[in-house]
Amino acid sequence: MAGLLGRVGLVLAALTAVPMLVALAGGFWSAGLRYGLVIAALVSACWPLARLPLPADLRSNEGLAVTALAFLLAPPIMAYPLSAAGIGYAAALFEAVSAVTTCGLTVLPTVADKPFDFLFARAWMQWYGGLGFVALLPLWLEPGPLSRQLLGLEGESAPLTSAWIYTRRIVAVYLFLTAFGFLWLWLLGGDPFAALVHVLAAVSTGGFSSLDGGLLELGKPFAGGVIAVSVLGALPFAAYLSKPWRDLQVQTLIVFGLALGGAIAAVLVWQQGLDFEQALFHGLLTAFSAQTTAGFSTLATDSLPPVALGLLLGAMLCGGGVGSTAGGVKILRGLLVFAALRRQLRRLALPPHAWMPWQLGKLSLDEALVCRAQVLLFLYWLTAFGSWLPFLALGYDPLRSLFEVVSALGTVGLSAGIARPDLPGGLQFVLELDMWLGRVEVFAALALLHPATWRAR
Repeated sequence: MAGLLGRVGLVLAALTAVPMLVALAGGFWSAGLRYGLVIAALVSACWPLARLPLPADLRSNEGLAVTALAFLLAPPIMAYPLSAAGIGYAAALFEAVSAVTTCGLTVLPTVADKPFDFLFARAWMQWYGGLGFVALLPLWLEPGPLSRQLLGLEGESAPLTSAWIYTRRIVAVYLFLTAFGFLWLWLLGGDPFAALVHVLAAVSTGGFSSLDGGLLELGKPFAGGVIAVSVLGALPFAAYLSKPWRDLQVQTLIVFGLALGGAIAAVLVWQQGLDFEQALFHGLLTAFSAQTTAGFSTLATDSLPPVALGLLLGAMLCGGGVGSTAGGVKILRGLLVFAALRRQLRRLALPPHAWMPWQLGKLSLDEALVCRAQVLLFLYWLTAFGSWLPFLALGYDPLRSLFEVVSALGTVGLSAGIARPDLPGGLQFVLELDMWLGRVEVFAALALLHPATWRAR
């Protein structure tokens, strides 16, 4: 496990060279020096570990622990160069956690006064945070034929071999979506830097923006293009290698997004008096922003009516597809829970000893996979409830504080106005913890803390 973690650290060092070069090219010598120190420290610490042999039979709990450690250790390291923008280490740490976990929540009052190397670095961290999450997925995804089928790895059995094959395929898809999205957004918005920052944040469903006034600063076509790229990032990447329109998760995400967008549009017309065309535009973009867990906004989320916030809560918790950069519980697991409910209701009409297969449409399911989906959904709700209580104890609005917690746990980034510079440090830590738990999907954190993970084989 140490050998794999060392290799991940060396990859992080290589990726950190990009913002270092950007900082140096722009004349931001302090930031560039800090990135250089980070690279040197990572190489010094990880090179000896990377030379250790990899285990032939990496276990799921070990893969989970590596994932949890990678997302836990990267933000404190990367906060050091981010703080060169004059924001203080605590604020830089919040930005780094939000970036690496692809959440997008921020406690900065403005980004208009920040240098371009800082804005690029945040978006770049979101980009490789999303890529890292998807690339490490085969090491710890639920075992079983359905999971391997979803990742396109039916013919592979060795975990590390599968991870390498899957990573090569996914990196190719990721690079293509990024390049395509950049050219498209540049054409729509006319600003190459804004296009670059937003495509890095959109394809990773991260949500960091270089615009204080929201996506509409560069026009409606640009705003629609950013959300469209976010949808592409929230679809299972393996589906791009076959026929994505036949993928159940792709179909469900589109249907959910359209239905939620229509519902929010109706609320905006009914309670805020917007005309239908404007309400539909904002409703659809906000709905897909929440469903994909991208977290971009075209209107102030904290000004939405309570019923609209309630609708968005469900979308943020659900999230995008398994094998995408999106957060949340994931659409597939939600469908598994509903399939289990449907099966239980059907069993009530059958004799006690009747056998009924576990199925989701035409897909055959493993009972253990369904059970794990149910446990994960319970853990998400339990984590959200536990994180919500400190906000209630300090007198924050119940609905808006719950919205903020679910947004952090789902790695969404939409804010109901709670995440601000004056948010107490303890509550900032709660949101940082939620972002980490949401990105590694809770199970990885539990595996990291479980004694069995660290016992000698």
